[in-house]
Amino acid sequence: MVLAEIGQFVMAHPFVTGTILVALAFDFVNGFHDSANAIATVVATKVLTPAQALAMAAAFNFIGPFVFSLAVATTVGKGIIVSGNIPSGELTAVILAALAGAIVWNLITWYVGLPSSSSHALVGGLIGAALAAVGPAGIVMPTWDEVVGIGKFVVFGALGGAAGALLAWGLSRLRLPRGLLGPMGFAGALGLGVLYYNTHALPGSDIKKVLDYSLTGLTMVFLGVVSGMVLWAASQQKMSLRLMPGFALFGACVSLVIAVLVNALVLGGVTKTVLFMVVSPILGFFAGFLMMSAVAWFAWKREPHAVSAGSKRAQLFSSAFYALTHGTNDAQKTMGIIAVLLIAAGAVSAKEFSVPTWVILASAAAMGLGTLFGGWRIIRTMASRITHLTPIQGFAAETGGGVVLVGMAQAGIPVSTTHAISGSIMGVGATKRASAVSWGVGRRIVGAWLLTIPAAAIVGFVAFLVMRALTG
Repeated sequence: MVLAEIGQFVMAHPFVTGTILVALAFDFVNGFHDSANAIATVVATKVLTPAQALAMAAAFNFIGPFVFSLAVATTVGKGIIVSGNIPSGELTAVILAALAGAIVWNLITWYVGLPSSSSHALVGGLIGAALAAVGPAGIVMPTWDEVVGIGKFVVFGALGGAAGALLAWGLSRLRLPRGLLGPMGFAGALGLGVLYYNTHALPGSDIKKVLDYSLTGLTMVFLGVVSGMVLWAASQQKMSLRLMPGFALFGACVSLVIAVLVNALVLGGVTKTVLFMVVSPILGFFAGFLMMSAVAWFAWKREPHAVSAGSKRAQLFSSAFYALTHGTNDAQKTMGIIAVLLIAAGAVSAKEFSVPTWVILASAAAMGLGTLFGGWRIIRTMASRITHLTPIQGFAAETGGGVVLVGMAQAGIPVSTTHAISGSIMGVGATKRASAVSWGVGRRIVGAWLLTIPAAAIVGFVAFLVMRALTG
């Protein structure tokens, strides 16, 4: 929209315009609330001051939405609520009530210093407001086919993980040399890379499609590298078969991600959100743990001073990378919401869901500004209370968490960036010893995660009823 068209839209749809501004305010609060995700480790390791880290994170949060696909925006816009079942006169009120629920919950958790999920707060608000408007018909409800599909891939993945545990148990009696870490990671990457190539057609000459194809392919390759690294790491000391449940859990989570990425498992937005609310921190934990194991191998027998200096430089890259993935994942939720509002107002065609460029720009700017004004309360919890981090550990945590977010963004899953980085930090801490992680703080964070969707849903439900009562 040019300026004249924007002016006409504002005059014709003042309520929708106000709700769009509230959505951008949510994006600002999201950046403010989640600033800790992108900079906690780089602040904890003293590579950057809080002010420097916030400025860097703000810049890359702004750039992020322009780099990756808009699959998450599509999921939020089409996969959470059934806008066609909600009266057109009430759809804007539903969105406004949902945003109220998300903002209220974000501010509460920010005040008490809990790194909860802004993404899940928004999804919870949407669910609550839609239920208040038209009941279950307003929600994209999980289907039995989805449950069966999830169960199938969980079982296949768990069996594969258990088989991997037996293989790792046998390898642990051999104590494979460190030189085999690279070849085993390469073999895993080659296997999943070939699987992706055989299940996805080449994108042609469209630059955006080529970028999406490449990023998803790189995610698959990384998962293969991780699988190979798991087997190598298991050989470094005699493994007990008591670890088999952990391998089975890891296998189940990886199986679900691969199934969604290759379109073998098609899920609705609510199902995706709830399922990967559990899966993403587990993957973050393993990604952080394994990334730290790999980094430790590269640092083995090297001069400590050189390792420290190199890891500080590397952490500048990993912090920027994580901020980039945070921006693309979280800003897209607001884009999806604004796109629904524009469809409701008739400003965008409902036949093909799309996000106008000005919406991407406005959402990215709001996210970047919010990050710039981020709060110290959550940064302190993420940076030091979960576990103490060195620069090399900060690099491993951010890189592991960022790769998880790239995979989720490419699959269109509105996952929590907070879950990914918290799990990754815990995984890195666990490489030292279990007691190096403050599991009590972790349990407190998990409690906030579990409360987020129902708490925001309640606020959204009540907010809609209040608006309906006031407007008649």
